[in-house]
Amino acid sequence: MDLKIVFIVVVAIVSAYRMEVNNDDDDFAVILCKKFNFSRDVLFKFTTMPHMIDKWIEWIPTFMDADHKPLGTGKTFKALYHDAAATTLLKVTDFDEGNYVAVESNFVFSPRIELYFFDKDLKGMFHWDVVNGSNESGCHNHISHHQRLGSELGVRLTIKSKSALFQYTLGISIRAFLRQETRRLLSNLEAVIQRYLWWHNHFRTEIRGR
Repeated sequence: MDLKIVFIVVVAIVSAYRMEVNNDDDDFAVILCKKFNFSRDVLFKFTTMPHMIDKWIEWIPTFMDADHKPLGTGKTFKALYHDAAATTLLKVTDFDEGNYVAVESNFVFSPRIELYFFDKDLKGMFHWDVVNGSNESGCHNHISHHQRLGSELGVRLTIKSKSALFQYTLGISIRAFLRQETRRLLSNLEAVIQRYLWWHNHFRTEIRGR
């Protein structure tokens, strides 16, 4: 009897593992957005410049170009950990200058990171809509276009596993961790840009005053 139960459980687990889901579905994605009080151009540059990445993602000690291509589709980057003892490659798979960047990695679980950049009116609103049957995120920026005083960054993280068992078990915990960590990193990004802009503006003021 016990062996029969074990057999049934094993068959159920194997069957669940073989069941596939659409890993591009928003149900299996971490989706966050954050508003910033500086321009979209500034936000885009600071978020995509290799020498700035490790300033706000502190658990990546070194982030650098892996080739000599300009930023765009096909561009690759290299993240080094623990004095280059571990290396992760990241490849830009989709790119729209100033608006959108998608990066995929050979790291554990093969994550896909999508960044959406928007102009922002402080009186405007932002929300995510689900676009069924589409690989694109339904991210729409609803603003009045009268006063563009800042920018907004939308982040969408997905794990490229089609296993239903993974997505409904371990995937839930991983997404919860990624959601919390992404919020923290976006706050880091804001602080880094603010410090740089303060220093830059202060330095220019000092020069002009001489």
